[in-house]
Amino acid sequence: MAVHSLGASSCPAESQAPESSIDGAFRLLHFPAGPPVAVVEPMTTSLHLEEDRHLARYETSFNHLRSEALNVRASRDHIHTVIKERYS
Repeated sequence: MAVHSLGASSCPAESQAPESSIDGAFRLLHFPAGPPVAVVEPMTTSLHLEEDRHLARYETSFNHLRSEALNVRASRDHIHTVIKERYS
């Protein structure tokens, strides 16, 4: 099973992502057998979405954010810079 998880804090308001207004964390679950599922977790409940039109929206949002994300090395460097700036 493959799990892609994204918290709401990862969706900045100024993002140009098609689904940047998502109001909670979501996970995309891909199983070896059976259809994928999007699990959306707004503040008060969770939704399990299986329809292609819903899955496509979350896949598009996740892929957009992933394409804009820093790679591992750049992320690590950025975190170290922020720590030095704020706590040194």
